[in-house]
Amino acid sequence: MLDSWSRVEEALQGLALAHALASTDAAKASLALQQRGVLPARTVGMIGEMRALRNAAAHNQDISVSDALRFRNLAKGVLNEIRLA
Repeated sequence: MLDSWSRVEEALQGLALAHALASTDAAKASLALQQRGVLPARTVGMIGEMRALRNAAAHNQDISVSDALRFRNLAKGVLNEIRLA
C-alpha cells in the first residue's frame, strides 16, 4: 500500500508544481488542483478513499484483501487521471 501511496503523492506533487502550487500534502494539493479545474472531484474523492485505507493500515486496523485490491485499483485510477491532467 505504501508504495502505491508514495507514487500517487509524487505524481500529485509533480502536477502541483506544474501548476505553480507548492504543497507537500497530497490532500491539500489535490483540493487546490480541483479548485483550479485540473483534477475532477471524483479523483479527489478517490485520493480521500486511498488516504483512509492507508491510515487504517498505518494504525494496525484490519485490512481485508478486498480493501487492498480496492486501494490498488484506486491508485491506478488516480495515477491515470494525473497523467491525463
